[in-house]
Amino acid sequence: MIRVIIAHQDTSIRLALQMFLQAQPDIEIVSEVKRVGEMLRDASILEPDLIILAWDLPDFKKFSLSSHKNKLTGTPSNSQIRGVVIQSLHNLPSNPVIVVTGQNQEDTFSVRYAGADEYIYHGDKPSRLINILNSIREKQ
Repeated sequence: MIRVIIAHQDTSIRLALQMFLQAQPDIEIVSEVKRVGEMLRDASILEPDLIILAWDLPDFKKFSLSSHKNKLTGTPSNSQIRGVVIQSLHNLPSNPVIVVTGQNQEDTFSVRYAGADEYIYHGDKPSRLINILNSIREKQ
């Protein structure tokens, strides 16, 4: 069984992902959230195998990080904040696969640099997610 957390601010996208995933064998959606804090809390408790995370969750900026300062402004960049959040997810005992979703194919490098395992932009075919699920199944 692949345990999944869906973290996306858009209710319709969460619902579409839920419907798609529930049609796949051996999938259990353990949480659906719309905030980073909720995702971090649930991920630490529920031990997911997969986290589907929106790149543009609105509250990433709440997680200020004194050790990751922008050289010019002294504040952490959005990519740095996201990278630390993603790294904290990888450090969970379940070591979940982190799939980031977004609207721009151009974000691929930034997402991968931040530590995500995969990036699926909203124009990708559903087969990309199926391939990721199959890869997780093979490792189990």
